[in-house]
Amino acid sequence: MNSSYLKKKILVVLDLDFTILSKNSDYVFLDYLKPDSFNYIEERRKVSKNWANHMQEVYKKLKNDNVSIEKLKERVENIPFNPGFHEFFDLINSKKEKFETLILSGANTLFLKWILEKHKLVGLFPKYYSNIAVPDESVVINIKPAHVHNCTNCDESQCKRILFNDHFMKNSLNFDSFSNIVYAGDGENDYCLSTILRKEDILFPRNNFPLFEKLYKQNYAKNLNCKICVWDDGFKLIEEVNKLL
Repeated sequence: MNSSYLKKKILVVLDLDFTILSKNSDYVFLDYLKPDSFNYIEERRKVSKNWANHMQEVYKKLKNDNVSIEKLKERVENIPFNPGFHEFFDLINSKKEKFETLILSGANTLFLKWILEKHKLVGLFPKYYSNIAVPDESVVINIKPAHVHNCTNCDESQCKRILFNDHFMKNSLNFDSFSNIVYAGDGENDYCLSTILRKEDILFPRNNFPLFEKLYKQNYAKNLNCKICVWDDGFKLIEEVNKLL
């Protein structure tokens, strides 16, 4: 058999908010809240250690303020992608045999479903993990943490490193299953997973966002074994991933 057929795939792992999307999906509808509700949510956000539980309070307030799920869906579906990500997905789609994909998001599974369906990306991203959410008339959206975990470095609602490892176990995968893992994110919650990446893997922190600040202003980059490529748009991912093909 030709050796090209034996080459391992590249695993592409992506965050959603401020990575694929140009905005944070959890913030785009907060202007629907009445002033008292908004102020309550803002104060609660400052002390929250469990994002899923915090967002449940947001949805309860939205329900109290008579905001429909249809309004939320419209806002979320219409968040623009960051420049270059449509093109990055075209690259993956054109060479599907060379890639596997995964989304790990701090938002929720309902928003991911809406976005993937809206942009016809369901087939490209069959696997994704996030806080678990479903429509619920009593509270607009019912949300719960992605899992229970014991990582003291991450938000109580999820640890992306543990979600990633659990995905590997469920699908009988290991690091040797892939020639390279490329992981793009923006937030501090993307750091924990980056600590287990290998030297042949690439972490893409978004320029001047919290993950970048943690790596370069707090000097956490020294703890990582992987290559680090700072990105401003998806075209940087295309440039670097093409070098791996």
